[in-house]
Amino acid sequence: MCLAVGMDDYLSKPYTHQELRAIVQRWLAMSHSTAPSLSEGLQQGTSAPSVPPHCGGPVILEPRAFDAIRALQRNGRPDFLARLIAKYVASSTEHMVSIRRAVAAGDVFTGYQIDHQGEYYTYLGVRTPLTSSESNLQPFIQVMGAGLGYAFKDNGVKRDANVQFTTPSLGLKYIQGPWNFIGFAGPQFRWKQQDRPTGGRTNESDVGVYVQGEAFRWHEQGTFHAIVSYTDLDNFVWSRLRATRLVHKSEQGCCSTYLGWDLAGMGNKDFYAVQTGPLVQVPVDRFYLTLKSGYQYTQTFQSGAYGGVELYFPF
Repeated sequence: MCLAVGMDDYLSKPYTHQELRAIVQRWLAMSHSTAPSLSEGLQQGTSAPSVPPHCGGPVILEPRAFDAIRALQRNGRPDFLARLIAKYVASSTEHMVSIRRAVAAGDVFTGYQIDHQGEYYTYLGVRTPLTSSESNLQPFIQVMGAGLGYAFKDNGVKRDANVQFTTPSLGLKYIQGPWNFIGFAGPQFRWKQQDRPTGGRTNESDVGVYVQGEAFRWHEQGTFHAIVSYTDLDNFVWSRLRATRLVHKSEQGCCSTYLGWDLAGMGNKDFYAVQTGPLVQVPVDRFYLTLKSGYQYTQTFQSGAYGGVELYFPF
């Protein structure tokens, strides 16, 4: 029982101002005299506070709690108790969905981005744990494929190129409170095609090493996601910072809205680019839909606007 382990008193929520004032005044009055112990009080006939059922007994509904809520009702206003129960039911459904997502076994992620010059980037990936352990350290496997279409100038002549990647990886995820820290590595298989100066297209295939690290923090009010990756194919580095904030919470389970911002950078010793812009993220059932846009500055290619869509699905 709560009182048996050292508590002097309790006040269950919800409580009224009058109840709070009464219990404070009672203890202030006792502080001016020698307060008897619980056993002494019982021996002297002083009644001990009744212990609520949830302090050691089965969890049941307390009529006193409903009475306290009804006491907060204002004349001429909608039924406060009914509104409170409806709000709890609506929000608890969304909380349960969030919990299921947090402990989901794996996830699928895909996206497509295109700029004002028609240069594009698209990807599809699947990540799933290798064990069902509830440990904070979880091994996982990931497979991701990506495609990139772009144009470049060679001696003043515009040439088109296409690159496809496939990257199977092994990694570890460490969970610390609301934070997830992820690291993985694996081979990267690359196929590259580009226009020849004399006509036709070249075809190249390479195998390199790919590593990536992530830090992700999830909260109902917003998220933070940092990624950095490296491949020894052309010594290319890619990184991104993303933060979102809840701006509209739906009471019906759909559709809450998050607004956020992206800042991404990429390149090697011969090329670099920076992208930044706003995004909108909407959870729809078990999916997360993200719409983004912004401005990209590139050292060698055409700078300008870009837009894209992403879809994330935990399973």
